[in-house]
Amino acid sequence: MRSLLGQHFAEPGLLAREHMDFYNRLFNTRQRADYEDFVEVDESVHPWIAQAEAFVAACAALVETEQE
Repeated sequence: MRSLLGQHFAEPGLLAREHMDFYNRLFNTRQRADYEDFVEVDESVHPWIAQAEAFVAACAALVETEQE
C-alpha cells in the first residue's frame, strides 16, 4: 500500500510530498509499536491529529477528482 501510494500519487505530484512523508512516519511508528518491546507513544503525537486530518482530506479530494 505504501509503495503504491507513493508510486501512483506522490511521485506524479497528485499527493503532496508532505502527506507522503507523514504517512511514512505513521507507518514506521505503527510498525515499531506492533513489533518492538515496550514502545510508548506519548503526547508528542497529538500534533499528528491535524496532519492526519489534512492527509485524509487530500486523499478524499483525489477520490472525488477521480470520480469526475
